[in-house]
Amino acid sequence: MLLLKLADVTKATGLGRSTVYRKISENTFPKPLQLGPGCVRWDADHLQAWRDSLQVANDNKAGEVAAQRHEHGGRPYLDARLLDS
Repeated sequence: MLLLKLADVTKATGLGRSTVYRKISENTFPKPLQLGPGCVRWDADHLQAWRDSLQVANDNKAGEVAAQRHEHGGRPYLDARLLDS
């Protein structure tokens, strides 16, 4: 098991420190392992699984967009649900 410091996590993900902790609180990012007082590390395998899940979600979204374009004669389609009211 490879354990990563926060600096390694931010570098590997491109996310800032605040964003990492916000996503953790939203349960959308792997939680760190508490190794001692003030010492946390992230399991590299958990981060890779998170990245893989993002790729699957992006692939699924791309498939949905392609299906919408097909339904609309190949023209770009903007789903009104994506717009803020």
